[in-house]
Amino acid sequence: MKKDYKINTIFFAVGIGIFSFLVIRFGIVKLIKEIAQIGLWFIPIIIVWMVIYCMNTLAWKKIIGNHLNVNFFQLVSLKISSFALNYITPVIALGGEPWKVMNIKRLIGIERASSSVILYDLMHILSHFFFWTFTLFLIFFTVKPTLATYIVLGVVFIFLISLILIIYNWYKKGIVFSFINFLNKIPFLKKLAANLAKQGETLEEIERQIVEFYKTRRKDFYASLAYEFFARIIGSIEFFLIMQAIQIDINLFEAIY
Repeated sequence: MKKDYKINTIFFAVGIGIFSFLVIRFGIVKLIKEIAQIGLWFIPIIIVWMVIYCMNTLAWKKIIGNHLNVNFFQLVSLKISSFALNYITPVIALGGEPWKVMNIKRLIGIERASSSVILYDLMHILSHFFFWTFTLFLIFFTVKPTLATYIVLGVVFIFLISLILIIYNWYKKGIVFSFINFLNKIPFLKKLAANLAKQGETLEEIERQIVEFYKTRRKDFYASLAYEFFARIIGSIEFFLIMQAIQIDINLFEAIY
């Protein structure tokens, strides 16, 4: 507990430091001016993001399992803080994902904490691919494409379907050991791969839980996917509101694609 508290403090201090640097670099006066320009539209945009975070959390909770007594509001706070860490760190998910694992492991154990975060990240990516596929159909039925556009849309569609099938394969067969094998092929990451491989039993349990989620909890799988997919749809409302704030007239369908 004492070690976790120290790590949390370090994460918090680093986060505050980077955030302060970004605010100062952008300019406090300029930041206030930009927010003022959005005006009252700022409030519904915040509400939209709160709904999105709640849906993200519901998706994560489905992955963890409703039978485990994990407080929803605690998960929401972890979700928001982890996204904040991901946004302010220079590398995607550099701090947010370990942060979630570190804080949730006390409630559900390190293996389930790790597998739930990996499963959620895969679900988050998968929902984006489904969302982009959905937007292709919207473009197809609401816009009059040229022949060249049809060809481009067809190529993008095949590419997205291929990525969706790859992720489904990871759910069916696991991703942990495949990822370690991938790291082992990169010269400067071989040492990291070797250190990870030493955690054999823990990694096997994490892999088992990843595969088990898709094979034995299909209802929770698709419920989690639905929450994430509709969170992407709701996210389009933010773009719609921003366009309204700067007086650019678009409809909701146009905001989606």
